[in-house]
Amino acid sequence: YRPSDLICPCVCKSDGAPRWVHRSCLDRWRRNAGDERYFTNCRECGFKYRFVMKLVDDTSPEHRQEVNRRRKALGTITRHFLAAILGFQVVLGCLAMLVRVVDTNEKLVETFNFPQSDAAPPIGEGTYWDALYYRKITY
Repeated sequence: YRPSDLICPCVCKSDGAPRWVHRSCLDRWRRNAGDERYFTNCRECGFKYRFVMKLVDDTSPEHRQEVNRRRKALGTITRHFLAAILGFQVVLGCLAMLVRVVDTNEKLVETFNFPQSDAAPPIGEGTYWDALYYRKITY
């Protein structure tokens, strides 16, 4: 925090109450107050806070730079998330193909008694492509 971030929100002059406080600290104290009166008034002196709405100058270069930085970070996070999902799906597909290659006689289908399409070849007689075509749930 910079010294310029400090504000004097009330008229407190006692030793126990902070006269100068960071705006973010004051906001946190107000949010966490047990009594809703303390959201708008000082806990120590009872002074009613004066709220002033400040509009953001969205034409300033600093604001545009901040918006672009956030947009770039969100884009990066989104791309990484989608790449991770795609990678996970590819790994699952490869694992399924590996199981099909290893289990050529479809013993898993027999062992777990998975339901199969009526048009599918009998268990153990189909090819790899039959398994894909008839969407056998084990592969």
